[in-house]
Amino acid sequence: MEAISVYFILLLLFLLYLRLGTQKQLVKFEKPIQSLHELLEKSYPIQCSPSVYEYMDVLDENADSRDTMIGVVTRLHHEFHIGDSRDHLIVAGDAKTYQHLQEIKREYGEQLSWLIPFPGDFHILMNYQPVLSKVYTLMWD
Repeated sequence: MEAISVYFILLLLFLLYLRLGTQKQLVKFEKPIQSLHELLEKSYPIQCSPSVYEYMDVLDENADSRDTMIGVVTRLHHEFHIGDSRDHLIVAGDAKTYQHLQEIKREYGEQLSWLIPFPGDFHILMNYQPVLSKVYTLMWD
């Protein structure tokens, strides 16, 4: 409770300082200040194309073996027309799927340069949750 009252007093002092100590005239610029976007656009004139998002569930396949994952990767290559309509494909999955994708990508090298394995959203959240819980527990204890 004491910490809250200290923060409240500091906040009041800061607001009083802003009210009394910063009554200065505004400076008018002849040229408007460039936004970061405009500055980057002038410095690095790169043309970007919008990304295409498509989702495909491969639920009837079990990620229990490398052979299964090689079959799934081959299927994805054909279904998404890799090399014709797009150059890369992000494939997300659970921990075992991610592990198999990393292994076959390492084994096949340049042939699978289009494949970008990524852990699924739930698995990322599941791995961050203990870290966040620990941080917030330390803050509020």
